[in-house]
Amino acid sequence: MKTLLNHTYTKYLAIILGALLSVGLVTMVTFAETADEFMGSVDGIHVVNPSNAGTSYAVVNGWIAHTFLADGGEIAVRISTDEAGENLVGVTKTGIARQDVMSALGTDLYVGYGWRIPASYHNGQAHAFYVWADSGSSLQLIGSAMMEPSDNGLHGSFDGITGNTVAGWAVDLDGERVTMQYLPVMIFIDGQYVTTTMADKSRMDVENAYPEWGAGRFHGFHEEINVPSDFRNNDWHVVEAFTVETTEGQVRQLAGSHWRYIDQDGLMWTQTALETAQADAQLREESELDTIQF
Repeated sequence: MKTLLNHTYTKYLAIILGALLSVGLVTMVTFAETADEFMGSVDGIHVVNPSNAGTSYAVVNGWIAHTFLADGGEIAVRISTDEAGENLVGVTKTGIARQDVMSALGTDLYVGYGWRIPASYHNGQAHAFYVWADSGSSLQLIGSAMMEPSDNGLHGSFDGITGNTVAGWAVDLDGERVTMQYLPVMIFIDGQYVTTTMADKSRMDVENAYPEWGAGRFHGFHEEINVPSDFRNNDWHVVEAFTVETTEGQVRQLAGSHWRYIDQDGLMWTQTALETAQADAQLREESELDTIQF
């Protein structure tokens, strides 16, 4: 009986298809194959300001749904930088609640999407992003958005000097690979170049400050410097640090400059340390005089 039913259904199917073809409904079948499978919108590029006071970032967002809401599953979303969809640079999926769209379409489907623009595109140039819905076999263009020139740029600090060791941090959030991009740091005394070190030491506070960028922790510098003889003159000097913003090739000064008294041995002193050392020396001299007099 099962075999008989299968043969019967096959026969009926052939008859129905034949009838459709005879009345010209093949046109409708062809149209269904070429019709847009998705509907949606690219709303634009919006800046997100984290509540934890972290660095803001930009997101391409909008919504995509299956035409006629026939399928409620998540939709893969591709991002390209060209209108042909060949240079794909990102992927995300729908799944964000969009009450405005849900109300307009009369659906409870989460059709919103958001794609965070990588730091490398914040390089002072304009960029166009094209959004595509991925059916699994083809891409359908939904729309595009233009990002105006922006520069997240260099962040860092010349934190201070302990003894003759300079310390601080520097990171360029516009870099292609922020985590592995170590910046050179140049040390100057009174405007004259002294030495170069690398900002590649562990700094957990830097990693914690930029979690949304995935900056990583290795952006600190901690280096003991040998003061040139020109500055070993028992006088005060200003010490500054500079680095290179790699994406733009510009030398920039790190926040913080520090005055230090440099003695004839090349040792650096703060005002407090110098006064303490001078007071100790005076006490020793007085003690020695007392001993001699006794």
